[in-house]
Amino acid sequence: MFEANNPEINVDELMQKIRVEVSKRQSHSSPVNASLNVQHSEIDFSLSQIDGWLKNAESRAEVRTKWPDNLKRFPLNLFQWLHKIALKILNFIFKDQREVNFNLINSLKESVT
Repeated sequence: MFEANNPEINVDELMQKIRVEVSKRQSHSSPVNASLNVQHSEIDFSLSQIDGWLKNAESRAEVRTKWPDNLKRFPLNLFQWLHKIALKILNFIFKDQREVNFNLINSLKESVT
């Protein structure tokens, strides 16, 4: 029906022009794909770094159950019962902060994945 209305249009010539244009666009799109692969690997590296930082933050935000090793020196290592009381007081004081930290860590984990 289209050929009957427009007899001067050559379908074979039009198809050849389309094929040439498609081949030009495909040859131009290959460098873009290479740069996209580089960007993708950079994003993966950044995400793995962020994941490592989140794991570190999560391990540091846990409740302390033992006295730090650098504080186990002569005058401080005499009173073990004082260590337990100090840890309980510190855990109580920073309970809200620990909860906020865990919520932030969990929200960042969800946004990264």
